[in-house]
Amino acid sequence: MRWLNNKNIFSFLMLLVLAVLGMISYQTYGAFQTYQKAVESRKEIHFVDLFDETIDAISKERIASATFMGSHGKKGKELLETSRENVNSKLGELSAYVHDHPTFKMYTRRLTAIRNSLKKVRNSIDTLSSDYRDTFYTIYHQEIFNDTVPYFFQAVAYRCQPACIHFESWVVMHIGREFSQLA
Repeated sequence: MRWLNNKNIFSFLMLLVLAVLGMISYQTYGAFQTYQKAVESRKEIHFVDLFDETIDAISKERIASATFMGSHGKKGKELLETSRENVNSKLGELSAYVHDHPTFKMYTRRLTAIRNSLKKVRNSIDTLSSDYRDTFYTIYHQEIFNDTVPYFFQAVAYRCQPACIHFESWVVMHIGREFSQLA
């Protein structure tokens, strides 16, 4: 115990203990940062999945609307109502998720624009409007798909690296599918 009374040895031991505590603290901080990134990535991947389901539901509603309008309101009424309920529930889920997570608040305005465009297109379908180009190309394709998908792609690709790889391939596939359906 004599060596603890020596001032130089005691200073060295204290410095050594502080260095070890500093290294442990730094390692803990690094592990916590990695954990936070993983949690944020999971949130963003879940957001991308919800968005994917919403766009798929809108695509199915568009097909059901085309069937309904093509038959002049004689076929597909039940399918159209079911697909509209599905779209409304998916939009509700997406809106609730955006509302619950403050990092996604910026998408609220775009979701409101989608809802307004859907109201407009549904009104035109329910009245069996004869302007098919305005209904399907202008509203569905340009106002909903072309404006929404790239907007979300740019925003998500800017914010998250792991999820954007999945989302980028989905966007390329989806936009390619949209253009091929128009041709």
